[in-house]
Amino acid sequence: DMNGVIPPSFGLLVNLQEANFEATDISGAVPAEVCSLIDAGLTLTVNCDKVFCDCGCDCSVSSDDILYPPPLNTLGELLPDYTVDAIVDDPEGPQGLALSWMRTDPDIDTYPNFRLVQRFAMATFYFALDGPVWSSNTDEDTYDDWLSYDTHECEWYSEVDDPTCENQRLIDISLSENDLGFEIPPEIGLLTDLKYLFLTDNYISGPLPTTIGNLENLMELWLDFNFLNDEIPTEVGKLSNLQVFDIEENEFSGSIPDEVGDMEQLIHLRLLRNML
Repeated sequence: DMNGVIPPSFGLLVNLQEANFEATDISGAVPAEVCSLIDAGLTLTVNCDKVFCDCGCDCSVSSDDILYPPPLNTLGELLPDYTVDAIVDDPEGPQGLALSWMRTDPDIDTYPNFRLVQRFAMATFYFALDGPVWSSNTDEDTYDDWLSYDTHECEWYSEVDDPTCENQRLIDISLSENDLGFEIPPEIGLLTDLKYLFLTDNYISGPLPTTIGNLENLMELWLDFNFLNDEIPTEVGKLSNLQVFDIEENEFSGSIPDEVGDMEQLIHLRLLRNML
């Protein structure tokens, strides 16, 4: 990453019309020579959390600008950089929609940190996978209460009768044959207590996110009969407790990663009907 300070010699670029340092580690103060360029019409964008500017710089959006009120500032400190970047880049994307939903939660200031992250990750999962059209949302017999403020996220709809949480921590997402579509978001990797992920027979596409490797407690991963593509991420080798890995009937391509051999607990492996 670019770091250091903006040098006074930058002021020699008298024909410069626009400069952007927001995605860098530039710090310090904007020198007077550069302020003169701003007075002459230069548009200079900096990260105002790191750079002091009193001469009309444009400030990039920082996590503090988007993660509010105070309980959401706490959430912002807990989220990985890739999530914060996604919110900044696309406030109407799944992560941004999840954040907007959490802003209006009347109980937001009562949740411990792990539940802030858990609720955010599940809301992102919902928006990323086209939650409003899930069949459990359209079937009166299985009305979907995902995103209900009145319901603990451990009690949001699942197709299994067994408890989906242990000590309020999510261990099971079972949404097979439920019309899930689009891509699994990288925030699935925030649900680190997850043991069972059943997403068989949906319309999920795109790559399997590398953050799947964060789910070191995962025991069963059922993704068969979807439209997942790209290569199997090498990070699956981190799933040391995985017993079931079923990706039958997808569109995975490339080579089977050697890291699959690191899953020493594996007893059920189905890779057929892909392009491997």
